[in-house]
Amino acid sequence: MLFRSGSLDEIQKQYAAAIAQYGALVAAQPMYVTGYLLRSRARILSGDTAAALDDANRIVAMAPHAALGYATRELVYEVQGDFDHALSDIDQALAYRHDDIGLTIRKGAVRWSTGRFGGAVDTLEPLAKAAAGNAYAVLWLDLARIAHGEADADLPQRAAKVDRTKWPGVLLSLYIGETKPAQALAAVAAAPQGERDRDACDADFYVGEWQLRHSARDDGERLLR
Repeated sequence: MLFRSGSLDEIQKQYAAAIAQYGALVAAQPMYVTGYLLRSRARILSGDTAAALDDANRIVAMAPHAALGYATRELVYEVQGDFDHALSDIDQALAYRHDDIGLTIRKGAVRWSTGRFGGAVDTLEPLAKAAAGNAYAVLWLDLARIAHGEADADLPQRAAKVDRTKWPGVLLSLYIGETKPAQALAAVAAAPQGERDRDACDADFYVGEWQLRHSARDDGERLLR
């Protein structure tokens, strides 16, 4: 019941209430790792990254040989702008979950966002082959290659392996010239209510990056703010 109440509060962006519910959960079950994970996430969303880091450290201490704690703490470090520690924790997490697509994308994304474009390409190129149907892997490899000064000539071939009827397929359609920014942004409205915030963040980021690339700097910067 506490889990469901906290999750509902979080969806409704009532972060203080969610944190309180998750706090009651871990007080009742001090060894319940998921409780600390959920509270750490809610604390990140509330802006209290120091407390979120405390929860993530607690998970690492409780389960030092599992990926969960490192993956949780990496998110906190990213929000704090501590990218070297973020990359270190991603590597720790991948040591225990080496085939994790999401973690590998995050590693490439952190490298890209810190100007380590060659490293981002090295991370994402094997992933785009191993997870050929994953739209995020395809999109991130394109971002990394372009930032590294490479032509991404095989993007249409990689995009052809992705089911673009599902999110974020429309964003990939934008990148290969089969749709327009307005259509990509409008697709967010079709998402289920619980997924709309996530899709809106995706759309703002990928459309914004596309617009910067295509000399629509004002529009791109507005979406990326």
